[in-house]
Amino acid sequence: RDFETAIVNTVKTYGPEAVGRSEENIDDTGVWISTGAGQFKKMTSIGIAVKKWVTYHGAAINLDYDPTAFLGINPCGYSSEKMISLQELLDEKIDRTEFKAKLKTEIAKLI
Repeated sequence: RDFETAIVNTVKTYGPEAVGRSEENIDDTGVWISTGAGQFKKMTSIGIAVKKWVTYHGAAINLDYDPTAFLGINPCGYSSEKMISLQELLDEKIDRTEFKAKLKTEIAKLI
């Protein structure tokens, strides 16, 4: 949950109201963006893997993407969910190096 929180806090530095909904429902792991009236769009998927007694954590953070790529799939098994990117929210290109630096800072605060 700390990894999810670090991503939420990083996204919030850009302005959008990001939330981690996994505390409410474990099936909602990831970072979600409030679009008003109790509606949310998913921006980040988080996963783990265990191999040879080692746990790996990963995240797919949608900074920018081609939204048509999601037309033929159900992200994380949710047929009704719409994905969203930070670029789409802010209507500007996101500097990946800057985002990574901010995320590293947020992770460091939690460990």
